[in-house]
Amino acid sequence: MNKLIKIFTILMVAVMTVGLAACGATETAETGDPLSNDPYRWNKIFKEYRDDADVNQLVFVAGTEGSEAEMFLYVKDPSDNTWNRELETRCFVGKNGIGDASYCANITPEGVYGVSTAFGIKKNPGTSMEYVDFNDSDLYCCGCQDSEYYNQLIDAKKTGHKDCEGEHVIDFSPEYNYGMFIDYNSENDPEEDYAIFFHCEGMKEFTGGCIAVPEYAMKQILQKCDSNVKVCIYRRGE
Repeated sequence: MNKLIKIFTILMVAVMTVGLAACGATETAETGDPLSNDPYRWNKIFKEYRDDADVNQLVFVAGTEGSEAEMFLYVKDPSDNTWNRELETRCFVGKNGIGDASYCANITPEGVYGVSTAFGIKKNPGTSMEYVDFNDSDLYCCGCQDSEYYNQLIDAKKTGHKDCEGEHVIDFSPEYNYGMFIDYNSENDPEEDYAIFFHCEGMKEFTGGCIAVPEYAMKQILQKCDSNVKVCIYRRGE
């Protein structure tokens, strides 16, 4: 009798496993997937964009502790709309972690964001996105809250606004060797933060609110992603 019960139990577990896979419960596709301990959050995003013909790449930034996080790049297989993980690495976020960002709070904003354009001090690595070469002109990202140019990339030669309390982007190497503009605070609200980028890491193990990955990873992200990529930023387990 015990032997029959054991066989029946094994068969039931097998049926349940097949059933879960068939209904798409494991949208992250792989056994032991790094995001599997937060199944609801991540699977919800996978499913939301699975049938969206415009979105074919998802970049997940999963906060672990403080300014430490993990980054995962998934690319959609057009043959069956499944998501395949193509890159993963550790990364750094704001000094005060991930959450509700505000002006100079050193917090990386939580949520799902688009990307407006790519950029770099180095030459375009082969991305299909519009690419801003930081060697051109005299470019700043304006941080003056009372300026009409707040949170905008400006050419100081044209605007004359050279004394803005922002970033002279050409001075930030290796951080800005490659990067992407995150579509955060697109309304340029002075109460919200500015210059939130996805860029290469530097010497510090934290950022002012940006996301920093190793340069090789940033280069691959640009090569594998188009302008419709979504960047999904959340703390693990929430």
